[in-house]
Amino acid sequence: MKQPTFRHCEVFDYFKRKTGVQLSRTNITRSLGDARKIVRSDEAAQYAKLRNYAEELLRSNPGSTVKLSVNAQAEGDPIFQNFYVYFQGCKQGFVHGCRPLIGLDAAFLKTFYGGWLMCIVGGQDANNHIYPIAWAIVPVENTTTWKFNDGSVRDYLDLMNGLIPTLQEVMPNVHHRFCAWHLWHNFQKRWKDKHLKSLLWACVRAQTVSEFNKNMQTLKTINVKAWEYLDKIPRQSWTRAHYKDTPKNDNVCNNMCEIFNSATKPYISKPILILLEEVKRIAMTSMTRNKLKLASHIGHLPPIQQRLPCHHIIAAIACMNGRPENYVHAWLTMGSYNKTYEFHINPVREEEMWDKSEYSHCLPPARPKSHGRPKLYARKKDAHEAPVGGSQERKSKKLKRQYGKFTCGTYGDVGHTTRRCEVAKKLKADEAATAAE
Repeated sequence: MKQPTFRHCEVFDYFKRKTGVQLSRTNITRSLGDARKIVRSDEAAQYAKLRNYAEELLRSNPGSTVKLSVNAQAEGDPIFQNFYVYFQGCKQGFVHGCRPLIGLDAAFLKTFYGGWLMCIVGGQDANNHIYPIAWAIVPVENTTTWKFNDGSVRDYLDLMNGLIPTLQEVMPNVHHRFCAWHLWHNFQKRWKDKHLKSLLWACVRAQTVSEFNKNMQTLKTINVKAWEYLDKIPRQSWTRAHYKDTPKNDNVCNNMCEIFNSATKPYISKPILILLEEVKRIAMTSMTRNKLKLASHIGHLPPIQQRLPCHHIIAAIACMNGRPENYVHAWLTMGSYNKTYEFHINPVREEEMWDKSEYSHCLPPARPKSHGRPKLYARKKDAHEAPVGGSQERKSKKLKRQYGKFTCGTYGDVGHTTRRCEVAKKLKADEAATAAE
């Protein structure tokens, strides 16, 4: 396909402009589906190749963890449930060089069978690059599907359905963090005051407990209910002043997962095998690019860590005739950075060379059915989101009527009409009073 991202409206305009033919929505949908099926192969047929693909990943990357879960049927082939990939290269790179902080997130798949792409992204290398660790495809995001990990999770950065109870069950003693942006997003649904917003972010970014308590007290004097809302949330999960210093990372937002999701966004509408290969390619490209980026770097610290933050500490170290870079944690040095990228992901062979699995192939999952009547319009967007389609887009593009400057017809003053003229009203009142006398 020369235009793989063709939308219905673009196809309609294209044929109307080129041939003068106006196609119906049904014809456009069927034609686009047939064209994509020819280019990408049948989407359902790719589920039958997952067992061969899983064995090829294990063959090319020994020590990796690849799990294909299915639901057995009384008759016929089993039905796909989830697919989990955790490469040995990603595992070793994270353990040997990255800081022990992990972000979890999920993105909805825009395919015929739907599902979710869940990702585990490492808590940055020594130069603050994101490090992809593992990913999975599941039919729905809930407590059960978040249990696909095999014990590699050490921290948490986002508010997700079913994720918090899962981590509390699997790893009850692990310190969890919430994404401050999502916290503010839920906060501003109730209180849209800009001053409260600035105080919330001041509490999030507070470096000391005293600074945090001062900002919380100021927020309490302005709005008690907003203070009660924030006070119920565990403080060690959303403010820097109460973070544990073990991960050596003070990120307050889950940006590393958002970056990974934005990289996979162009492929979430493709069939499952193509999607898995594209995600693997993104991880391989990221690891190779970061390795070559500092291959010729000379020094004890990576470039991003050379910006030592506190001049008081530097002065104290200088008084002891020491060098500041010698007091930096090992996770933030070039030694850890090089250990991170000593490992890599090996490519797989072409599909014709894959070994045939001795197990039965799986069928695609049942297509999810929406409950209730179909919605005529897209969901209502939040204030920070751009409206997409439907009545919201029409309202956003509708121009307001522009009026010229009003002029008083009696005295010629600009800014009001005769009906709103205070001088005319006063004269009429004086005339009425004179007539009454």
